[in-house]
Amino acid sequence: MKNQQALQNLIHEVDAVLVLAGAGMSADSGLQTFSQASKDWKKNYQTFMTRHAFEVDKENAWAFYENMYKKYIYESKPHQGYLDLLNQLKDKDYFIVTSNIDLLFEKAEFDLDRIHHVHGRIDKLQCKQPCNNHLYVYSNTLRYCSRCGSSLRPNTFLFDDALERRIIGNTASMFLKWCTNIDGLKTLILEIGVGSEGLHSHSISYAKKLNAKHILINPYPPIFSKQSKAKVYKLKAVDMLKTKSHKDK
Repeated sequence: MKNQQALQNLIHEVDAVLVLAGAGMSADSGLQTFSQASKDWKKNYQTFMTRHAFEVDKENAWAFYENMYKKYIYESKPHQGYLDLLNQLKDKDYFIVTSNIDLLFEKAEFDLDRIHHVHGRIDKLQCKQPCNNHLYVYSNTLRYCSRCGSSLRPNTFLFDDALERRIIGNTASMFLKWCTNIDGLKTLILEIGVGSEGLHSHSISYAKKLNAKHILINPYPPIFSKQSKAKVYKLKAVDMLKTKSHKDK
């Protein structure tokens, strides 16, 4: 518990905590990362989770999406690490930035106004254009935008989306406001299960911008982690976030 206690002490010492969570955080709940997936699953994901497929191969695209939806919404639940993390952050000014679309932070009852989904949410749909910023709650009978009549698509980052700004929602504005509000506070960047692309580079940037300490938790650290000043713990999230009360479970 030496590493775990060191992390708990560090969280206790700061005023604000920015959590950046990638697929490795979900992996301990049984949701495979892209790198762990079979060749067939990767091929299907790259084929059907695309804007192109939702236009020309709708039946198969929606079937693939619906299987993911059922697994994420009905079959997965947050592992103990989510609950331990929430308990450690309950008296802190925190914010969660995640590339995961599975809603495990919501299921663990983190504050909904403190979660930014970089790649969208599995439970929402949006206009393919989009013609507006309206999000629809997923239904297997809902396929067209009620405002312009265009086809709907998942509110998730599709494989052929060139830009993340295609994903609509107001969580980015909440996160930017939070960053402004914590200016000058003693802050910790807690990077959990993030791969080499995307959020890892952002964690380095925010550590500099916020003058924050940087902790990286990942049994397989990103290849660029040596470029940061992060303290690296090569542990699974569920193990590193464990509190004393769970050490024998």
